[in-house]
Amino acid sequence: MLMQVLASRRIQKIVLATVLLLALGFAGMCVFGPYFLEKLIISKMQAAGLEKPRITVVAVSHRGLDLREISARNPEFAIDFIHVGYTVSSLLKGRVKDIVISGIKYSIDFDQNRLENDSSSSRPSLGTSFIDNSFDSLKQADLPDLFFDRIDIRSADLEVFLENTRHRISAEAFFAAENQHRLNFTINPRIYGLPFEIQGQADLAALKTSGHIRSIAPGLSGTWSMDMRSGRESGLEIAAIAEDLKFSGLRIQAGLENASFQAAIEFNDHWGCREAGASLKVKGLFLNQAELDFLDLSIKDKGRA
Repeated sequence: MLMQVLASRRIQKIVLATVLLLALGFAGMCVFGPYFLEKLIISKMQAAGLEKPRITVVAVSHRGLDLREISARNPEFAIDFIHVGYTVSSLLKGRVKDIVISGIKYSIDFDQNRLENDSSSSRPSLGTSFIDNSFDSLKQADLPDLFFDRIDIRSADLEVFLENTRHRISAEAFFAAENQHRLNFTINPRIYGLPFEIQGQADLAALKTSGHIRSIAPGLSGTWSMDMRSGRESGLEIAAIAEDLKFSGLRIQAGLENASFQAAIEFNDHWGCREAGASLKVKGLFLNQAELDFLDLSIKDKGRA
Protein backbone atom coordinates (compact mmCIF):
# COMPACT_ATOMS: atom_id res chain seq x y z
CA MET A 1 0.00 0.00 0.00
CA LEU A 2 2.85 2.38 0.90
CA MET A 3 4.57 1.65 -2.42
CA GLN A 4 1.38 2.53 -4.32
CA VAL A 5 1.08 5.86 -2.49
CA LEU A 6 4.72 6.72 -3.20
CA ALA A 7 4.31 5.77 -6.87
CA SER A 8 1.16 7.86 -7.12
CA ARG A 9 2.92 10.89 -5.61
CA ARG A 10 5.88 10.38 -7.95
CA ILE A 11 3.53 10.37 -10.95
CA GLN A 12 1.81 13.51 -9.70
CA LYS A 13 5.16 15.28 -9.38
CA ILE A 14 6.18 14.24 -12.90
CA VAL A 15 2.86 15.47 -14.33
CA LEU A 16 3.09 18.71 -12.37
CA ALA A 17 6.68 19.30 -13.54
CA THR A 18 5.71 18.59 -17.16
CA VAL A 19 2.75 20.99 -17.00
CA LEU A 20 4.96 23.64 -15.40
CA LEU A 21 7.61 23.26 -18.11
CA LEU A 22 4.99 23.51 -20.84
CA ALA A 23 3.51 26.59 -19.21
CA LEU A 24 6.94 28.21 -18.90
CA GLY A 25 7.73 27.29 -22.52
CA PHE A 26 4.45 28.78 -23.73
CA ALA A 27 5.00 31.92 -21.65
CA GLY A 28 8.51 32.23 -23.03
CA MET A 29 7.21 31.88 -26.58
CA CYS A 30 4.64 34.63 -25.98
CA VAL A 31 7.21 36.94 -24.38
CA PHE A 32 10.37 36.31 -26.42
CA GLY A 33 8.81 34.74 -29.54
CA PRO A 34 7.94 38.06 -31.23
CA TYR A 35 11.53 39.32 -30.93
CA PHE A 36 13.17 36.23 -32.45
CA LEU A 37 10.42 35.84 -35.10
CA GLU A 38 10.83 39.49 -36.09
CA LYS A 39 14.55 38.95 -36.66
CA LEU A 40 13.86 35.78 -38.66
CA ILE A 41 11.28 37.44 -40.93
CA ILE A 42 13.51 40.44 -41.62
CA SER A 43 16.36 38.07 -42.48
CA LYS A 44 14.11 36.19 -44.93
CA MET A 45 12.94 39.46 -46.52
CA GLN A 46 16.53 40.55 -47.02
CA ALA A 47 17.42 37.18 -48.50
CA ALA A 48 14.54 37.64 -50.97
CA GLY A 49 16.16 40.84 -52.23
CA LEU A 50 13.97 43.38 -50.44
CA GLU A 51 15.75 46.54 -49.35
CA LYS A 52 15.32 48.14 -45.94
CA PRO A 53 12.66 45.69 -44.70
CA ARG A 54 10.77 46.59 -41.53
CA ILE A 55 8.27 44.60 -39.51
CA THR A 56 6.84 44.53 -36.00
CA VAL A 57 5.67 41.23 -34.52
CA VAL A 58 2.93 42.18 -32.08
CA ALA A 59 1.89 38.78 -30.71
CA VAL A 60 2.49 35.04 -31.15
CA SER A 61 0.29 32.33 -29.67
CA HIS A 62 -0.93 28.80 -30.37
CA ARG A 63 -3.88 30.32 -32.27
CA GLY A 64 -2.32 33.03 -34.39
CA LEU A 65 0.29 35.60 -35.28
CA ASP A 66 -0.13 39.39 -35.49
CA LEU A 67 2.19 41.62 -37.52
CA ARG A 68 2.21 45.41 -37.96
CA GLU A 69 4.08 48.08 -39.92
CA ILE A 70 5.48 45.83 -42.66
CA SER A 71 7.39 47.72 -45.33
CA ALA A 72 10.30 47.48 -47.76
CA ARG A 73 11.81 49.09 -50.82
CA ASN A 74 12.62 47.69 -54.27
CA PRO A 75 9.80 46.96 -54.70
CA GLU A 76 8.25 49.69 -52.58
CA PHE A 77 5.32 48.53 -50.48
CA ALA A 78 3.80 48.93 -47.03
CA ILE A 79 1.22 46.95 -45.04
CA ASP A 80 -0.43 48.21 -41.87
CA PHE A 81 -1.54 44.90 -40.32
CA ILE A 82 -1.48 41.14 -40.96
CA HIS A 83 -3.16 38.45 -38.87
CA VAL A 84 -2.37 34.79 -39.51
CA GLY A 85 -4.76 32.34 -37.87
CA TYR A 86 -3.90 28.68 -37.41
CA THR A 87 -4.29 25.65 -35.20
CA VAL A 88 -1.71 23.15 -34.05
CA SER A 89 -3.29 20.61 -36.39
CA SER A 90 -3.11 22.92 -39.40
CA LEU A 91 0.54 23.79 -38.72
CA LEU A 92 1.43 20.10 -38.59
CA LYS A 93 -0.10 19.85 -42.09
CA GLY A 94 1.89 22.85 -43.30
CA ARG A 95 -1.20 25.07 -43.63
CA VAL A 96 -2.80 28.08 -41.98
CA LYS A 97 -6.51 28.68 -41.58
CA ASP A 98 -6.94 32.32 -42.51
CA ILE A 99 -4.91 35.42 -43.32
CA VAL A 100 -6.32 38.93 -42.79
CA ILE A 101 -4.44 41.83 -44.39
CA SER A 102 -5.25 45.50 -43.96
CA GLY A 103 -3.70 48.66 -45.37
CA ILE A 104 -1.69 47.51 -48.40
CA LYS A 105 0.10 50.25 -50.34
CA TYR A 106 1.99 49.27 -53.52
CA SER A 107 3.41 51.08 -56.55
CA ILE A 108 3.88 49.72 -60.09
CA ASP A 109 5.63 51.49 -62.96
CA PHE A 110 4.57 50.46 -66.48
CA ASP A 111 6.76 53.06 -68.17
CA GLN A 112 9.79 51.22 -69.51
CA ASN A 113 12.05 54.25 -69.58
CA ARG A 114 11.20 55.64 -66.15
CA LEU A 115 13.80 53.64 -64.24
CA GLU A 116 16.46 54.40 -66.88
CA ASN A 117 15.87 58.13 -66.38
CA ASP A 118 15.49 57.89 -62.60
CA SER A 119 17.90 55.41 -61.06
CA SER A 120 16.72 56.38 -57.57
CA SER A 121 13.21 55.08 -58.19
CA SER A 122 12.34 51.99 -56.15
CA ARG A 123 9.20 51.13 -58.08
CA PRO A 124 9.40 47.92 -60.15
CA SER A 125 9.36 48.43 -63.92
CA LEU A 126 6.94 46.21 -65.81
CA GLY A 127 8.08 46.67 -69.38
CA THR A 128 7.38 44.21 -72.20
CA SER A 129 10.53 42.14 -71.64
CA PHE A 130 9.75 41.83 -67.91
CA ILE A 131 6.24 40.56 -68.65
CA ASP A 132 7.44 38.11 -71.34
CA ASN A 133 10.09 36.69 -69.01
CA SER A 134 7.54 36.41 -66.21
CA PHE A 135 5.14 34.41 -68.41
CA ASP A 136 7.94 32.10 -69.55
CA SER A 137 9.06 31.52 -65.97
CA LEU A 138 5.49 30.89 -64.90
CA LYS A 139 4.94 28.23 -67.56
CA GLN A 140 8.08 26.36 -66.52
CA ALA A 141 7.65 26.80 -62.76
CA ASP A 142 6.44 24.08 -60.44
CA LEU A 143 4.01 26.17 -58.43
CA PRO A 144 3.67 25.26 -54.74
CA ASP A 145 0.42 24.04 -53.22
CA LEU A 146 -1.89 26.59 -51.66
CA PHE A 147 -1.04 26.74 -47.96
CA PHE A 148 -4.09 28.66 -46.71
CA ASP A 149 -7.86 28.26 -46.47
CA ARG A 150 -8.80 31.94 -46.80
CA ILE A 151 -7.19 35.33 -47.41
CA ASP A 152 -9.18 38.46 -46.61
CA ILE A 153 -7.71 41.75 -47.87
CA ARG A 154 -9.61 44.50 -46.09
CA SER A 155 -8.06 47.48 -47.89
CA ALA A 156 -5.45 47.96 -50.60
CA ASP A 157 -4.22 50.99 -52.56
CA LEU A 158 -2.42 50.43 -55.86
CA GLU A 159 -0.47 53.28 -57.44
CA VAL A 160 0.13 52.81 -61.18
CA PHE A 161 2.47 54.97 -63.27
CA LEU A 162 1.54 54.80 -66.96
CA GLU A 163 2.46 57.24 -69.73
CA ASN A 164 4.01 59.58 -67.16
CA THR A 165 0.70 59.77 -65.33
CA ARG A 166 -0.12 58.47 -61.86
CA HIS A 167 -3.32 56.44 -61.40
CA ARG A 168 -4.75 55.16 -58.11
CA ILE A 169 -6.88 52.05 -57.60
CA SER A 170 -8.33 51.02 -54.25
CA ALA A 171 -9.66 47.53 -53.66
CA GLU A 172 -10.84 44.85 -51.26
CA ALA A 173 -10.45 41.15 -52.02
CA PHE A 174 -11.26 37.68 -50.72
CA PHE A 175 -9.54 34.43 -51.76
CA ALA A 176 -10.73 30.94 -50.81
CA ALA A 177 -8.79 27.76 -51.55
CA GLU A 178 -11.07 25.06 -52.91
CA ASN A 179 -8.22 22.55 -52.69
CA GLN A 180 -4.42 22.63 -52.95
CA HIS A 181 -4.50 23.97 -56.53
CA ARG A 182 -7.88 25.61 -57.15
CA LEU A 183 -8.64 29.12 -55.95
CA ASN A 184 -11.86 31.14 -55.97
CA PHE A 185 -11.61 34.90 -55.63
CA THR A 186 -13.68 38.07 -55.39
CA ILE A 187 -12.06 41.47 -55.92
CA ASN A 188 -13.87 44.78 -55.49
CA PRO A 189 -11.77 47.58 -57.01
CA ARG A 190 -12.70 51.22 -57.32
CA ILE A 191 -11.31 52.75 -60.51
CA TYR A 192 -11.71 56.50 -61.05
CA GLY A 193 -14.43 56.43 -58.42
CA LEU A 194 -16.43 53.70 -60.19
CA PRO A 195 -16.88 50.48 -58.15
CA PHE A 196 -16.43 47.12 -59.88
CA GLU A 197 -16.85 43.49 -58.83
CA ILE A 198 -14.55 40.77 -60.18
CA GLN A 199 -15.29 37.12 -59.49
CA GLY A 200 -13.25 34.26 -60.85
CA GLN A 201 -11.49 30.95 -60.45
CA ALA A 202 -7.86 29.93 -60.98
CA ASP A 203 -6.32 26.49 -61.38
CA LEU A 204 -2.64 26.83 -60.52
CA ALA A 205 -1.79 23.31 -61.66
CA ALA A 206 -3.36 23.75 -65.12
CA LEU A 207 -2.51 27.49 -65.36
CA LYS A 208 -6.10 28.38 -66.23
CA THR A 209 -8.29 31.23 -65.04
CA SER A 210 -11.76 32.49 -65.86
CA GLY A 211 -14.37 34.78 -64.40
CA HIS A 212 -16.49 37.86 -64.90
CA ILE A 213 -16.39 41.56 -64.11
CA ARG A 214 -19.22 44.02 -63.73
CA SER A 215 -19.68 47.56 -62.54
CA ILE A 216 -21.79 47.97 -59.42
CA ALA A 217 -23.69 50.68 -61.26
CA PRO A 218 -25.69 48.92 -64.05
CA GLY A 219 -24.44 49.15 -67.60
CA LEU A 220 -21.05 47.48 -67.91
CA SER A 221 -20.07 43.83 -67.58
CA GLY A 222 -17.60 41.40 -69.08
CA THR A 223 -16.08 37.92 -68.89
CA TRP A 224 -12.63 36.44 -69.44
CA SER A 225 -10.97 33.05 -69.72
CA MET A 226 -7.29 32.30 -70.14
CA ASP A 227 -5.19 29.18 -70.60
CA MET A 228 -1.49 29.80 -70.04
CA ARG A 229 -0.21 26.35 -70.95
CA SER A 230 2.17 25.92 -73.89
CA GLY A 231 0.76 24.66 -77.15
CA ARG A 232 -2.22 25.65 -79.25
CA GLU A 233 -4.52 25.88 -76.25
CA SER A 234 -2.73 28.91 -74.79
CA GLY A 235 -5.02 31.85 -75.26
CA LEU A 236 -7.11 34.65 -73.89
CA GLU A 237 -10.77 35.44 -74.49
CA ILE A 238 -12.53 38.64 -73.43
CA ALA A 239 -16.14 39.73 -73.80
CA ALA A 240 -17.79 42.92 -72.57
CA ILE A 241 -21.27 44.44 -72.77
CA ALA A 242 -22.36 47.98 -72.01
CA GLU A 243 -25.91 49.31 -71.94
CA ASP A 244 -27.50 52.73 -71.45
CA LEU A 245 -24.33 54.64 -70.61
CA LYS A 246 -24.48 58.43 -70.27
CA PHE A 247 -21.96 61.11 -69.38
CA SER A 248 -22.50 64.79 -68.73
CA GLY A 249 -19.75 67.18 -67.71
CA LEU A 250 -16.77 69.20 -68.92
CA ARG A 251 -19.08 70.67 -71.59
CA ILE A 252 -19.58 67.17 -72.98
CA GLN A 253 -22.82 65.25 -73.46
CA ALA A 254 -22.13 61.64 -74.45
CA GLY A 255 -23.71 58.22 -74.23
CA LEU A 256 -24.71 55.06 -76.03
CA GLU A 257 -27.71 52.76 -76.16
CA ASN A 258 -25.70 49.52 -76.11
CA ALA A 259 -22.36 48.10 -77.17
CA SER A 260 -20.62 44.73 -77.19
CA PHE A 261 -16.99 43.77 -77.57
CA GLN A 262 -15.38 40.36 -78.06
CA ALA A 263 -11.72 39.51 -78.50
CA ALA A 264 -9.66 36.33 -78.58
CA ILE A 265 -5.96 35.71 -78.99
CA GLU A 266 -4.04 32.46 -79.38
CA PHE A 267 -0.39 32.47 -78.31
CA ASN A 268 2.59 30.59 -79.65
CA ASP A 269 5.25 29.03 -77.44
CA HIS A 270 7.09 32.36 -77.14
CA TRP A 271 3.96 34.31 -76.15
CA GLY A 272 3.74 35.85 -79.58
CA CYS A 273 0.42 36.11 -81.39
CA ARG A 274 -0.45 33.08 -83.51
CA GLU A 275 -3.98 34.24 -84.27
CA ALA A 276 -6.19 37.05 -83.00
CA GLY A 277 -9.63 38.45 -83.66
CA ALA A 278 -11.93 41.12 -82.29
CA SER A 279 -15.40 42.47 -82.97
CA LEU A 280 -17.12 45.65 -81.84
CA LYS A 281 -20.79 46.52 -82.18
CA VAL A 282 -22.15 49.90 -81.12
CA LYS A 283 -25.71 51.23 -81.31
CA GLY A 284 -27.01 54.69 -80.48
CA LEU A 285 -23.70 56.47 -79.81
CA PHE A 286 -23.73 60.26 -79.45
CA LEU A 287 -21.20 62.95 -78.56
CA ASN A 288 -22.72 66.41 -78.22
CA GLN A 289 -24.30 67.05 -81.63
CA ALA A 290 -22.62 64.11 -83.38
CA GLU A 291 -24.52 60.83 -83.60
CA LEU A 292 -23.72 57.31 -84.79
CA ASP A 293 -26.70 55.02 -85.24
CA PHE A 294 -24.84 51.74 -85.69
CA LEU A 295 -21.29 50.39 -85.99
CA ASP A 296 -20.21 46.81 -86.71
CA LEU A 297 -16.46 46.28 -86.85
CA SER A 298 -14.48 43.02 -87.09
CA ILE A 299 -10.72 42.44 -87.17
CA LYS A 300 -8.76 39.23 -87.74
CA ASP A 301 -5.01 38.75 -87.76
CA LYS A 302 -2.67 35.80 -88.18
CA GLY A 303 0.72 36.08 -86.54
CA ARG A 304 3.66 33.72 -86.56
CA ALA A 305 3.07 30.03 -85.81
